[in-house]
Amino acid sequence: MSDLVPTLTAFAADRFDGALHARLIVQPFAAVMLALIDGLSDADQHRSPFLWPSPYRSRQDRNRRLASVLRSIGKVLALALILDLAHQYIALGLIDLGEALLIAVVLAVAPYVALRGLVTRFASEPRGTPRRHASRRDHTLGYRGHGAGGRPE
Repeated sequence: MSDLVPTLTAFAADRFDGALHARLIVQPFAAVMLALIDGLSDADQHRSPFLWPSPYRSRQDRNRRLASVLRSIGKVLALALILDLAHQYIALGLIDLGEALLIAVVLAVAPYVALRGLVTRFASEPRGTPRRHASRRDHTLGYRGHGAGGRPE
């Protein structure tokens, strides 16, 4: 156990420093760009946010949406895997597929999944009309609908 910390520190230093460490910026940046493109496309086509469950869809629609999700995540994962495998081969002279898969999921797939739904949600919001919340006081009616002063008239 006492050897674990120095081993992990050396592993991290080898991966996050040195040749091709720019992949730590390129992979998340590519994931963010793909999430923006796909999220805006979802909003234009009036689709629900990414990975947002919809119980009102038919089985066929859910299956089509699942296939679309897998294609989207697959292209992000493939891009991240290619970048990390190239880094491993060039910088380290070896290829570790498990490590590349872990790095790809952490650096690319997680940001993509997190941002695509948010982009769709914000791009779908109507502009110019403020949202109304039931917990807020309506300023035109006053408190609990009793005129502008908040007291019954």
